[in-house]
Amino acid sequence: MGNTAAQIARNAFNTLVVEAAHVTVPGEAATWLCTCRVNGTVIPVEPTFGADPTLITGATPSNWPARALAFLVPRLAFPNQQPLELWVRLYGSLVVDTNMRAIAADFVGGNLPTGDIRANVADPPVCIPGGQFASWLTVRPIVT
Repeated sequence: MGNTAAQIARNAFNTLVVEAAHVTVPGEAATWLCTCRVNGTVIPVEPTFGADPTLITGATPSNWPARALAFLVPRLAFPNQQPLELWVRLYGSLVVDTNMRAIAADFVGGNLPTGDIRANVADPPVCIPGGQFASWLTVRPIVT
C-alpha cells in the first residue's frame, strides 16, 4: 500500500515536532505546562553560512531532496505580536541522508556536530543512526 499525499503530509509532521506553551486559564501556568503542536509548514531549503560553518545565517527555498529544512511558523501563532518560545524535536530515524541511511540526530550535551556521542573528544567519532535532536528557540513575528 503506497503513501498518499495526505499520509505523507500528516506523517511528515511526526518527523519534525514543533511545540509552544499553551495556557488556557490565567495563572494556570504555575501548575501546568501544556504544549501544543504548531501547525506550520516544513519546506526544503538550501542553507547559507557565515564565517562560522556551524551557524546557518540564511536559507533559500529549494526542492526535495534537500540539504536542510525550514519550519514556517504561521502568523496566527503570534496573536499579540509577542515573541514565542518553541520546543523542537527532530527524529533521526525518520530522516535519511543521500545514501538512504537514517541520520544520527542525537544532540548530546548540546554540542555540534549532532550525532557525535563519544564520551571523550580524543576518541574517534561515534554516530549511531536515529536518535532525537531536541532544542528550543524564541522566534519573533515578522512585522510588515
